[in-house]
Amino acid sequence: MAAASCLVSDLRFRWRLEPLPHDTTQISVHVDIPDKEAHRLSDQRDAISRSVRRLADLAGQNGS
Repeated sequence: MAAASCLVSDLRFRWRLEPLPHDTTQISVHVDIPDKEAHRLSDQRDAISRSVRRLADLAGQNGS
């Protein structure tokens, strides 16, 4: 598991890559958002989802 913090808004990210059968990997991320940033939850959820999809796409291209 890897962890990263946002230097701008106190968001904390925990990324997890879990090997699955058939040479695949599950990517998950947990984000801690302080109360003062709660209004950004929906936008952050969308941005993280796009980032995970891009990461998976790139990994798939490099793994082929």
